[in-house]
Amino acid sequence: LRALRADPNLVLNYTPETMRVAASGDMAVRTGTFDNTYTDPATHLAARDAGRYVVIYCKTNNAWRAAIDIETSQSP
Repeated sequence: LRALRADPNLVLNYTPETMRVAASGDMAVRTGTFDNTYTDPATHLAARDAGRYVVIYCKTNNAWRAAIDIETSQSP
């Protein structure tokens, strides 16, 4: 994580599209797209990765926490 934060090419762009909360009020799902830039460790050049994401949140002790965070790349 430290190396990721030190990456001079790092740009993280997440755009939420939907947010649904369960009727019980203790679970929620957010979906959207991402378009990120980072330094490719193999080439040391800026690289781009774009795709979709899903995050499932659970509410515990009155606080929302990400239980599952999935990203699917659409880049080749």
